[in-house]
Amino acid sequence: MAIDLQLEEEHAALRQTVEDFAQREVAPVIGELYEREEFPY
Repeated sequence: MAIDLQLEEEHAALRQTVEDFAQREVAPVIGELYEREEFPY
């Protein structure tokens, strides 16, 4: 059961990291990119 708990904690940490990145880097520019039909990659 300790392994399951550790995985749940790691999953939550990864999810928070991805959410923080999206809010910081993607959210501010996604609307404009969508309107211009662009995807910078």
